[in-house]
Amino acid sequence: MTFNWNYMLSLLSDVDFWQATWTVIKLSLLTWAFSIVLGFILALAKQSPRKLFNAPARLYIWLFRSMPLLVLLIFVYNMPQALPSFAPVLNDPFWAGLLAMVLSEAAYIAEIHRGGLLSIPKGQSEAAARSGCAMPVPSGAW
Repeated sequence: MTFNWNYMLSLLSDVDFWQATWTVIKLSLLTWAFSIVLGFILALAKQSPRKLFNAPARLYIWLFRSMPLLVLLIFVYNMPQALPSFAPVLNDPFWAGLLAMVLSEAAYIAEIHRGGLLSIPKGQSEAAARSGCAMPVPSGAW
């Protein structure tokens, strides 16, 4: 079996191919943007000494990091059957996919942010405070 170059080149003139490409780009950029914001909030909550913030963040990160994305996609897309009030939004595959991917990726990005926050030495935080930084640099003791 050989690669069919003619078919691949014919895709470049196909309107459906470019619409699908644009949908993937939009979905990727929106997922990235929302996941970074939610992930940072989750990372700060997980670093909090208060159980009110810490426990739900830990549960969220544990749950969504352990759940395969395909299972989450199927669950979110079928959620309107259990909760009909979500039907107008989640019956659209784009929005259901966006929600599932944001929920999953935010958990991974939260761990990335948390690792970055923990890697800041305490001395750097103190030096930033002494040099007059308006916002203190976060240390590992949130």
